[in-house]
Amino acid sequence: MMYQGYGMGAGSWLVMAVIVLGAVGLIAAVTVAVARSSASQSRPQVEDAGEAEGVLADRFAHGEIDSEEYAARLRVLRVQRH
Repeated sequence: MMYQGYGMGAGSWLVMAVIVLGAVGLIAAVTVAVARSSASQSRPQVEDAGEAEGVLADRFAHGEIDSEEYAARLRVLRVQRH
């Protein structure tokens, strides 16, 4: 069946290809942005550096860790802070 010149020419194919590639690129960009946003929100945020030392002190006070482990972990926390 012939359309007698009313078919899609080379220019129409090019425009259609650009639109499809743009849509795919937009979908990919949105997907990456959402993934990065949710990944950054899932990381624990320490508001105060002293908060970790407080948790460590509580664990030591409740007998969950001994004095050697408390001292070792406290040193690590203080070295990482500076």
